[in-house]
Amino acid sequence: MEALLDAHQLTTMLGVSRRTLESIIEKQQGPAFILIGRQRRWRPSDVNAWYESRLAQCTVRPNAVDSNGRGDGITA
Repeated sequence: MEALLDAHQLTTMLGVSRRTLESIIEKQQGPAFILIGRQRRWRPSDVNAWYESRLAQCTVRPNAVDSNGRGDGITA
């Protein structure tokens, strides 16, 4: 069994504030967590899978054009 991360460790790993983490959790957009009593804990493998899925959502295409006709190369 892998060691679980607490909220402080997760915010440090992701480089976000506790408030940002809470916002992500409230929107149900964060990594899966385990409740131990009233404390949330995260498995590093779940955090890594969530992180990788977030990377897959943002792609870069050469000469991509947005709805205003601007070509910045980034699509979401």
